[in-house]
Amino acid sequence: MDLDRLSIGIMGLSPIICTHFMQACAECLDHHNHAEEISFSKTNGPEKSYILSWGKNPEDVKRGLKDTQETTEWGATAIALLVAEEFSGCTIAERSKKGTGFDWWLGNDDDDFGIFQNKARLEISGILEENKNNTIEKRIKEKIAQTKFSNSTGLKAHISVTDFKGPKTQYHIIS
Repeated sequence: MDLDRLSIGIMGLSPIICTHFMQACAECLDHHNHAEEISFSKTNGPEKSYILSWGKNPEDVKRGLKDTQETTEWGATAIALLVAEEFSGCTIAERSKKGTGFDWWLGNDDDDFGIFQNKARLEISGILEENKNNTIEKRIKEKIAQTKFSNSTGLKAHISVTDFKGPKTQYHIIS
């Protein structure tokens, strides 16, 4: 998986926003001094490893990514963009509104933007460094509960949680 491919944008998201997510992800990986090309694992279901590559951020980008909580969430969004496409054939189409219990609508390329297709819901979470009180498994349980607020849509909930120290991701699809 090449993070740099996000710089051209995806479906209904501009290259600018996708590049921002990509840069945040690179910053989270650089925080742990990972090499610019690493093995990145999806740890649930059939385990799969990827080679993840990225470029170093210039100093002017790093200055805008000092809030580690926001940067971690944006970085996890970059990973979710790539993993969602790989495992569901869908990609992020549109940001959801606050209070829905999920972050993004998923769609596919049936039309130019995938907007309003609402194929599924996606909730994303990032952990800069997993510890005994903040694990991927605990976060997955929280996100499953959170997405129940929008179960009335009748659409599957996709949940992506990334730990940047590992680095590893769990991606779940809940019916």
